Amino acid sequence: MHKFADEIVAEAIAHHNNSAADIEKNDKPERYVFLHELLKRTQDPYTLRSELLNALLAGRDTTAGLLASTWRGLARRPDT
Repeated sequence: MHKFADEIVAEAIAHHNNSAADIEKNDKPERYVFLHELLKRTQDPYTLRSELLNALLAGRDTTAGLLASTWRGLARRPDT
């Protein structure tokens, strides 16, 4: 997983460095990309990978836990 994330981070850093001059030329706003916003704060690959994986995995695990608890509760008490 780290290798996969490292490749994405490296591509994002390269894109960020190459597009810094192009932003002034382009009036069209780009879509919001979380990784691009992180790049405005730091370009440390380890930090970027850690923040990216933390956001992705935390969102997945908490949602799965919430849904499992909800369905368990409904199965035990269908009247609620």
